[in-house]
Amino acid sequence: MPEWMIDKLLAEYGLPAEGDLANKRKFAIGAFLWPHCSSDRTSHLTTSPHPA
Repeated sequence: MPEWMIDKLLAEYGLPAEGDLANKRKFAIGAFLWPHCSSDRTSHLTTSPHPA
C-alpha cells in the first residue's frame, strides 16, 4: 500500500501517521490485525452460508 494511502487510512481513524513508511505499515498492521488470527490472513474474506 502506498504511503499516502496509509496516511489517509490512519487519519480516518484519528491515528498518528508518524515515522517512515516501514514504521507506518507496522503500526497499521498492529492497529487493524489481531494476533489471535490464523496465519491465513485471507480466511476472513471467505463467505460461508448463514444458517436459516
